[in-house]
Amino acid sequence: MIVVVLMLARLALPDLIARVKLISESIAASAYFGTPTPPLTDVDAARVALANAITTATLTPSRENRKKVKDRRRELMELMERVREYVQGVARANPLFAENIAAAASCSLKSFPGRSPQSYGAMNTAVQGTVALLAAINPSGIYHWQMTLTPADDNSWVSIGITSKADFMKSGLSSVKKYYFRVGNGGAVESEVFSEPFGLVIQ
Repeated sequence: MIVVVLMLARLALPDLIARVKLISESIAASAYFGTPTPPLTDVDAARVALANAITTATLTPSRENRKKVKDRRRELMELMERVREYVQGVARANPLFAENIAAAASCSLKSFPGRSPQSYGAMNTAVQGTVALLAAINPSGIYHWQMTLTPADDNSWVSIGITSKADFMKSGLSSVKKYYFRVGNGGAVESEVFSEPFGLVIQ
C-alpha cells in the first residue's frame, strides 16, 4: 500500500506555515502534477490567513483571537489532507514512480514495497510533451538515457542525457507519437549494456 505522508501534525505554527509553503511550491513546480485538488491558490490563501491570525493574536492577545488561530489552523490542515490525498492518488496511479512523485511534492512515503532491481519504465507527466523515465539501480551509478522512434534500427538511438540519478525528465516531445526509451549503465561504448526498450505514446 502506498501512503503519502506530509509530516505536518506535530509542527509548531511557524514551521507548519513554512512547510505548507514548501509543499505548495514543490507541487506547482513539478511536472508530475497537473491540476492539484484543492487548488494551490486555496492552500496559499489558507496559509496566509493562518499567518495573519497568528500576528493578530500576538499583537492583541485575547480568547477570541486565540480561537481564530485554532480555526485557521484547522482549516489549513483540512485542505492539506486533501492535498495529501491528491498526491497519494497520483503516486498510486503510477506505483513504479511513487517515491519520485512523493519526493517531488516534498513529501515522503509511509509504506512502499521498494523498487524491484529489474524495474524501469516511462510515464507521461502533467506537462504536455514531457515524460518521466525511471531505471533500476545499477552498480555503476551512471545512467545513460536514449530514445528513438524506430527501436529496431540500432543506429537510430540518440542520447538524451547522462545522470547520476535513476530517474530523468525528458521534455519537448511530440504529442500522439510513440517514442521508445532505454537506459544504459554508462560504460564504454563497446561494453555498455542497455535495458530492453520501453515504448510510450506521448500525451
